[in-house]
Amino acid sequence: IIIGMSGLVKKAALMVLLLMLSGVMLDDDDDDKDKKFVQVDGKIFYRDWPYYFMGTNFWYGVNLAVENKKRLIKELDTLESLGIKNLRILATSQGPDTEPWRMKPSIENFNGKDYILNERYLVGLDILLHEMKKRDMLAVVMFNNFWHWSGGFGQYVNWFVNSSDPIPYPKDQNDKEGYQRYMNYTERFYSSEPCIEHFISVALKIVNRVNTISKVPYKSDPTIMSWEMANEPFPHHSGENATKWIDRTCKSIKKIDHNHLVAIGNTGYLESNYFDSYNLDCIDYGTFHVWAQNAGWYDPKNDTETYKSVSYTHLRAHETLRYLVCRLLLEKKK
Repeated sequence: IIIGMSGLVKKAALMVLLLMLSGVMLDDDDDDKDKKFVQVDGKIFYRDWPYYFMGTNFWYGVNLAVENKKRLIKELDTLESLGIKNLRILATSQGPDTEPWRMKPSIENFNGKDYILNERYLVGLDILLHEMKKRDMLAVVMFNNFWHWSGGFGQYVNWFVNSSDPIPYPKDQNDKEGYQRYMNYTERFYSSEPCIEHFISVALKIVNRVNTISKVPYKSDPTIMSWEMANEPFPHHSGENATKWIDRTCKSIKKIDHNHLVAIGNTGYLESNYFDSYNLDCIDYGTFHVWAQNAGWYDPKNDTETYKSVSYTHLRAHETLRYLVCRLLLEKKK
């Protein structure tokens, strides 16, 4: 791959040089201008040329941009030095901040009458994207989260379905029954029209936002590689409704943004609606999450025996019913 990429770069540079020497001017309307956005062609991502990358989760980046910009700069510089050029970031978190298992301060809150997005932290998103652009880093921007650690879908169910029914939080990461109760509670999101309407409304506000630092509209910013609907929107027993929500949300986004890819953010084929949602025409690529410790492949208390080849715990790759290909990149689904 390194040799191939090097050859491709050389050919591109030679072509530009020949055009300059011959006095040929590139037309302003040439389709090449759109290649600054990550696009898909078959099973390959392109950004002027095939786009390969190493990335990581950076879900707390928005809060860091507001609360400790010096640390944000340091962490981005460190990630860049390690060759990490793609960050998966979370655009919103939900209050109230008095709840357990939350990112605090939260970005979205209910004041008893209105649902409010904290502009100070949206500016934090602006700052984060602006700093990433300086380093030629790209962002996968998640709108929300199925799980409770940022409020997420459970908080929407509490706000819009039944505010008198408290969120049943798991006691800890080993509380399997607690997680079942939480998923039973949270899957009501997919059948709640108020939840879905509010989710799409917030997502479109993010997509339509203009960066207060760079003055570039988000939907025109190639720093954003893709919009991801949520972190691990697990359908539980509501696969059909979850797929309808995915299709509706994706179409709403693409109606106003023709530049960016759209993905779901799901965990993998163990989800009941994985292939139905993955094969929607609107979705540009599939994802799956491999957490080595959660899956029981790796035990930090017995790392010598269990580490083996498990060294990259959050991959995204192409999946089909017939085969599974696992690589350090994202791929188009067909």
